Amino acid sequence: LLAAGSSIVVDALCSVDLQHAECSKAADREGILAAVHAAPGGFGELNARVRALLWAAVEEQGWRAVSAAGLSLSRDDALAAGVHTAALLLQREEAGRAEALV
Repeated sequence: LLAAGSSIVVDALCSVDLQHAECSKAADREGILAAVHAAPGGFGELNARVRALLWAAVEEQGWRAVSAAGLSLSRDDALAAGVHTAALLLQREEAGRAEALV
């Protein structure tokens, strides 16, 4: 079973859309948008590459978690462990924010 919040992690990783990213300066954003639009594949290619890198980072975290526990798991299990770890970190962060409000 994945931790509560795992679907949030998966949804976030699947929905990366850099065309909606923000910049502190409007001129910078316009320049970046123009450069990406002019590049082969545009935002579709860039989004796909960034999603792949993010998934790889989550999978790496899973490998680290299972290795630290001395386990030998499949790639899918390592990815699930990475998503689970990210979800737990989100829960801790939310709990920390809730504690700060009390």
